[in-house]
Amino acid sequence: MTRLINPVRRAAVYARVSTAEQATHGTSLRVQLEECRARAQTNGWVIAGEFVDEGVSGTTANRPALRALLEAARHHALDIVVVTKLDRFARSMRHLHALVAELCDAGVELVTVDGYFDTATSQGRLLRNILGSFAEFERDLIVDRNESGRRQVAIEGYWPGGVIPFGWRAERSNTVHTRLVIDSSEARALRLATSLIVDRGWTLGQVARHLNALGVTPPRTAEWSNTQLRQLLARLPLSGQWTFARHDRRTQHSRSVPVVVAVPPILTARRHEELRQALARSSTKRSAGDLQQFYLLSRGRLIGTCGGRFHGIWRADRGYRQYRCGNSVHDMVPRCSCRRVRADDVEDAVWAAVCDALYHAPLLLEPTSSSHAGPAAASALGAEDLNGRVRTLERALARITLDYARADLPARALRDATRVLQEELTCLRSRMRQAATWHDEQDQAALRHAQLVTLAGRARDTLPTATTQLKACVLALLDARATVVEWTDCATCNVAGKVSGGRGGRTCPACRGSRQVGTIAVEGVIGDGLHNAFARLPSRHNFRGSASAAMPREDRTNSWAVPFRLDVVSHQRQVDRA
Repeated sequence: MTRLINPVRRAAVYARVSTAEQATHGTSLRVQLEECRARAQTNGWVIAGEFVDEGVSGTTANRPALRALLEAARHHALDIVVVTKLDRFARSMRHLHALVAELCDAGVELVTVDGYFDTATSQGRLLRNILGSFAEFERDLIVDRNESGRRQVAIEGYWPGGVIPFGWRAERSNTVHTRLVIDSSEARALRLATSLIVDRGWTLGQVARHLNALGVTPPRTAEWSNTQLRQLLARLPLSGQWTFARHDRRTQHSRSVPVVVAVPPILTARRHEELRQALARSSTKRSAGDLQQFYLLSRGRLIGTCGGRFHGIWRADRGYRQYRCGNSVHDMVPRCSCRRVRADDVEDAVWAAVCDALYHAPLLLEPTSSSHAGPAAASALGAEDLNGRVRTLERALARITLDYARADLPARALRDATRVLQEELTCLRSRMRQAATWHDEQDQAALRHAQLVTLAGRARDTLPTATTQLKACVLALLDARATVVEWTDCATCNVAGKVSGGRGGRTCPACRGSRQVGTIAVEGVIGDGLHNAFARLPSRHNFRGSASAAMPREDRTNSWAVPFRLDVVSHQRQVDRA
């Protein structure tokens, strides 16, 4: 008779405390671990490991010890997870369900010291959900009480806690609460930055470098950057009006009525408004009315001399689009020397090069490598003559082989007798293959040439009045790339950025005030994918409405492809018009 022995079950102990609960009676790590060990010992379980998260909130799923526990469960290194209460494991129903489901998939049970849960039964799941709901309810009550207390503190004019804003410091006014007072050194730096931006017209990058040179330390970083300075100046309550409100983490909407708290002002209300207007004028972020702006060479189609990708920006202060290299941002180290370019100018220049390549597409075909070998191979004898010679040699070899076999001569004598004929036959067959290959390539080249001729005609018919969407489709099908080869000093304005005329001069029409002009290499591949896309377009100029549907952007099934490369000047078309 075989006796079944119950295997020893492996239990893992999990304990957690948050920062606020470490001193609370009954939730310390020592108490939790002792209770879990006692429960495991009572049931005869072996402790396979202890996982402890100290000072981590139960509302977050990103807990180091919890991640290690789940990893051990996935590798089947344990059978049971023991916790004192469900709120030690998770404090939201969504998180609790996800954790229990993952443990169940790994065949691991969840056990609490204050009640045993068999997650395989409906009764156990019901009790688990009830207690999990109470744990979540308790957490929400704690959050609401804390938030109500902070809100009341803000209403009374005190600082409710959190990160002290730059420019102020906390000063205890009584034994319980603190108030914000102006930090003289930080406020002096904010007033200096405001003066440089509003009165002198400095850029944020210039102001950031000036503050770094003065040794002014920004909050939480080593040096100032233009992005950090903009965000700080836009967020700080410089005119003395600070708003306290609780926001939902998912929607970022206010969950309570905002409370306006008065703090000592660093700037007057009028000065603060002037700063806001100056920041708005220099912002490259598109406003709601500018969301329809489109950049034809975005997504890496314009590359700088440094290898960085240009991206489009909207100049709200000047009302036009620009392209800027990603490596030329002020806080990039080292900063590249790529200039900003007007979007209209560079797009016109690149599109003109693309149109020129499509208009002259048949001229891009070059003779193949076998175009000279084919005529040479077929010049001595025609195709029919080659076939006749091959058949004659094959019959002669067959006849000689039969005669030597009847005479019972050795194989070596047969090889010697047919060596010359075999060599001639091999040469003729090679010439026949070369001729066939040459004829096939000529047929394919003729087909490509005919398709390129058709493509050039359709391009001349449609591209002069192409919409922006059609241009984007064509560039995608061509896989076009524009690379700035070099930047040269503008000869029109002698690197001054302006030419004579008007009051104080006018902007140079060649460099657009950037003092340099870029030479751009436009590259792409013309294939039958583009030919087929053009063939689906209507023959006349009424293609605007169906351009996007007729020319899919991601058509890359080219059976043949002809590369092209053209060099253009980024502003040449503007110079010609000027």
